[in-house]
Amino acid sequence: MNMDLLNKRFLHTHMRFANRRLILEKIIGSEEISRVELHASTGLTKATVSAIVAELIEDKLVLELGTGNTLRGRKPIRLKFAEHAGIAAGLTIETDEIECVITDLYGKVLISETVEISDFSTKNVLKVIRLRLKELISQCAPAHYSIVGIGCAIPGIVDNKGIIIHAPYIEWQKVDFSNMLSAITGVPVFCDNVANMLAVAEIMHHPEEKAAICLRIRSGIRAGIIINGEIFTGGDGFAGEVGHMPIEANGVLCRCGQYGCWETRASELALMKTLSDSGVTVHKKNDPPIAVTEPVRKIFSDYAGWLASGLIFLINMFNPGHKTNNSPLISRNDIIVRLLNEELKNRLHTQSLSSCRLELSKAPKNASSIGAAIIAADKFISRMSLSRHNHKDA
Repeated sequence: MNMDLLNKRFLHTHMRFANRRLILEKIIGSEEISRVELHASTGLTKATVSAIVAELIEDKLVLELGTGNTLRGRKPIRLKFAEHAGIAAGLTIETDEIECVITDLYGKVLISETVEISDFSTKNVLKVIRLRLKELISQCAPAHYSIVGIGCAIPGIVDNKGIIIHAPYIEWQKVDFSNMLSAITGVPVFCDNVANMLAVAEIMHHPEEKAAICLRIRSGIRAGIIINGEIFTGGDGFAGEVGHMPIEANGVLCRCGQYGCWETRASELALMKTLSDSGVTVHKKNDPPIAVTEPVRKIFSDYAGWLASGLIFLINMFNPGHKTNNSPLISRNDIIVRLLNEELKNRLHTQSLSSCRLELSKAPKNASSIGAAIIAADKFISRMSLSRHNHKDA
């Protein structure tokens, strides 16, 4: 076959996919929009807009609403993204539980559940997830595409292929969890570091930021790094493992095998151990604030100092417009934030401190699971924006 003809066919197909994606993105980004407005905002011909919109309506991705208002002439029909055409699942695997959410294609939570778990063998985790997702999905209204994908937030190192390289707190190494879960659910599965999934949810509140850091502090410390509105994952996907920055020579042994890692001093686990060793019991996620006695204040002050040691490095390195701490324990004990700000004021360059807003996360408690579901929904929308095909239900 003539190669020029092949090239022309490829170019035509590529342009049509690009036009379909452009129109779908415009519709998704608008509460309502008309074909006329799509023509004006995209520069595509009215015929092209009409043809692609007709496809999207047939594919159940776009809805026609009532007519809009105009001063004269025929009133345009309004179009809206069909966010209920499918549902997405988001999971966060913690050290003692699995958090599950089901969302629509806009990331709105429809139903959620948290399941306590002690056996983190992949066989048991897969079994628990399959059963819980089946139950949660059965409680949702039927959707044309049913479940379109599953996002998993993992407490460990995940490469750009979705392979879990090392998750020390659940003792997983080189686990292809995406393919394992996909095999038993029949839908695409996407795994990423829990902090990156959290940052996806956080960025919804700060879409204008060029650079931001979302710090997730639990048993370990991980950072979701946002650069130019996108999650920065690094060359292999390992960016954000800031909990393993060395901050203390000859320090405490970390579960990664090294000594003096930041999370050995500044994680929630480290703080809880120090409090426990001092006779203060902290074991419930919804515990009230800890009574600030003089010994407790000293513990909090020391902890704020260790937390500041890593934050100073991150702020100087990335110059973020804002940095959020996502930590239930810190959120419940706001004295830690005051002590942390004092440490940063004393130890950080004035310009660096003034250019970065430090705040507690405003994202909901299941934000990492919501972020994971948003990723799954976004992957589905990307597939559907490139081509027309029948999606296989789970």
